[in-house]
Amino acid sequence: MKIRNVWIMPQLPEYCVAELETGELKKFPVVPYREIKEEDLMDYADFHPRRLRGQLLLHSLYRYYGLEKSGETYSEVLKIRVTPSQKEKLEAAGRTSDVIRKFIDEKL
Repeated sequence: MKIRNVWIMPQLPEYCVAELETGELKKFPVVPYREIKEEDLMDYADFHPRRLRGQLLLHSLYRYYGLEKSGETYSEVLKIRVTPSQKEKLEAAGRTSDVIRKFIDEKL
């Protein structure tokens, strides 16, 4: 299974959080080491692991879970100006960067 990144987080010691190629975040049990399949993934409904000081899983461990790192990563940062009311709307919609990426994928 291709993924963007996998994080280990102190708040979820029994799970890893994976960012799928779609940008969706899912969690899966750390133990036992085994190939992770789509049906093993569980919903993850919290802040992005970067915001919670999650540590990236070592790439050498991906193979134990049957994971492969996607070639596409978030490497570019866009700075845009918005009005205060636009900023409030974006923040109310949830994770701001996810909203913007989804708009770009669907509309452009």
